Amino acid sequence: MSSALKELEILKSRNVERPECQNTGLYRILYKTDIFVLAYERIKSKNGNMTRGANNETLDGISPNWIDKTISELRTQKFKFSASRMVKIPKKNGNTRTLGIAPPREKVVQEVIRLILEAIYDAPEGTIFQECSHGFRANRSCHTALKEVKSKWNGTKWFIEGDISDFFDEIDHHVLIKLLGKKIKDEKFIQLMWKYIKAGYTEGNEVHKVANISGTPQGGILSPLLSNIYLNELDKYALELSKKHTKGTERRINPAYTRISSRIRRNKNPQRMKELYKERRNTQSRMPDDPNYVRVRYIRYADDWIIGVTGSRLLAEEIRRDMERFLKDELKLKLNLDKTFIRHAKTERATFLGVEINTSMNKANHSTISGNKKVKLQSDNIQLNVNMDGIIKRLNKAGMCKGNGFPICRNYHINYEDWEIIRTHNSVLDGLSNYYSFVSNRNKLRRVEYIIRYSAAKTLASKYKTSMAKIFKSYGNNLTIEYGKDKKVGIRDDIDWTIKVNNFKVSMWERSAVLDGLLYKRKVTKSRLGSPCAICGSNEGVQMHHVRHIRKSGVKYGGFDKYLGAINRKQVPLCKQHHLDIHNGKYDGAGLAQIFEEIKSHKKN
Repeated sequence: MSSALKELEILKSRNVERPECQNTGLYRILYKTDIFVLAYERIKSKNGNMTRGANNETLDGISPNWIDKTISELRTQKFKFSASRMVKIPKKNGNTRTLGIAPPREKVVQEVIRLILEAIYDAPEGTIFQECSHGFRANRSCHTALKEVKSKWNGTKWFIEGDISDFFDEIDHHVLIKLLGKKIKDEKFIQLMWKYIKAGYTEGNEVHKVANISGTPQGGILSPLLSNIYLNELDKYALELSKKHTKGTERRINPAYTRISSRIRRNKNPQRMKELYKERRNTQSRMPDDPNYVRVRYIRYADDWIIGVTGSRLLAEEIRRDMERFLKDELKLKLNLDKTFIRHAKTERATFLGVEINTSMNKANHSTISGNKKVKLQSDNIQLNVNMDGIIKRLNKAGMCKGNGFPICRNYHINYEDWEIIRTHNSVLDGLSNYYSFVSNRNKLRRVEYIIRYSAAKTLASKYKTSMAKIFKSYGNNLTIEYGKDKKVGIRDDIDWTIKVNNFKVSMWERSAVLDGLLYKRKVTKSRLGSPCAICGSNEGVQMHHVRHIRKSGVKYGGFDKYLGAINRKQVPLCKQHHLDIHNGKYDGAGLAQIFEEIKSHKKN
């Protein structure tokens, strides 16, 4: 195990054994080359690392010399984070969300910091975060949060949908540093975090320094973890509210239900008994509004949270006020009251993580047979549903249908290859099918299958200036396209739209960075960063040549990069001269024995 990984392992173990411990000596971990190699290996192939930052650099050309220089600047505390390039992303409500694109090489430094912070705050064997926190964490996802609601929130009477105004833009720097200071007693490391949050941003040709005291770069590698550290305080407070208000072990028996049962026992008239049984099926056996039985439940994913209240509306309003007050006084955040709703669980639907939530009383199937016994079903079961109007809006925004759901040609895909048109349409179908695998109205998603099939057909028809009928006649009902060597793709028709309310995909988020690093530590020793030039074998001035989107739609490579495409590799070490030759189109193709051997090996496998 490398020395950096040993440091992380020690750091992780210490915080697991003593959650309240204060950590020192973190900054010196940044002096170790192998932790930078690990960080580079973790992010080198991710999307966006060939997108230029404000300083015009990408990961292409990164080298051991860059790591040495960065470590030297960290040692002398001269290292500074560059301003992020800001882009505006449209939101559903017509507004925009601001994302910061950091220079890709500085993402390596951010990843190193994240490895350290994750060992302290969220190691797999022990974490300071609460069970109710599901965003950007190991083995947690939207599905784990929704599964929690589905399985444990039955009987909820009121939902509180929480919305924090401009969360990432309003994170208070001093509050964040104060929270970090609870676990970190290393002034140099804290100063580095100050540099990160104060780096500023560029918009157009102007550089804007962060003059205010709030905001972190949304979209950065560190943002998710820092947001969890910040909102962990809200989680703890919400759990305190839950503990404070929870009372009673079970609801009182409903007197109305008891009276009907007594009448059934005394009555001899078959017709009247039939009426009484029907009346009892529509009556809850326990008091639905028992003031001596209260439950408050809370779940958070990133900055989205929801509270379920089994109690009165007055209690729900009190809890909303308490949450608003805590956010304002302790975290310097504002609860958006225009988007924070109190919903009645039976008559309204709350929205959380793209899913509509309500409760429904079992009437016709008020009891069931379990084993040899007749067992009463629980009332007020949680129902999770897909909002089809919302899905149609998303498909309309993606250019696949009109606002009423009528399929249309996806114009900006006309120039794609036929198989690429089918594959991109399938990816939308797969995504929606997988995400809404558990909803109670899953069969309604059949309409999505119809829209996607006919949108693909219209796109192909528009491309070839022909009719849909001729397209279906040529390619079949599933639009099956043959391409390459013995390859074919068609619109999927094998998706099971059966309703399976417990079909959650509970492992949709990536592993912990620390666990990933320790499990795959061999990858660090085998990193190509610093290896000899793949063309001439020189060890002088070796840099990593990066290619964007190997084997991706519409990208055609020639010269040296076509060999990388043949072995599906996006990075390869090259000496400075050959690197320049390739970028200038002057490479003559000599000295590729190693690449050819890898191509042969790749084809055999």
